[in-house]
Amino acid sequence: MAKISKFFPYHNDADTDLLFEATLNKLELDELIFLLRVFQRNSQAKQVLAKNLKKIINKKLS
Repeated sequence: MAKISKFFPYHNDADTDLLFEATLNKLELDELIFLLRVFQRNSQAKQVLAKNLKKIINKKLS
């Protein structure tokens, strides 16, 4: 569980993943590809985001 600040309630990672995926689903394909390229350039933490982006890009292409 993580806490963003004292003004936001605790949340679990599954909720965060669902919210992140729903947000990414609203983006256009070119925006998703741009984000994927940015995330793939850097640290290990961004690999998780890149994995989610790939999943959604594949959904949009199929």
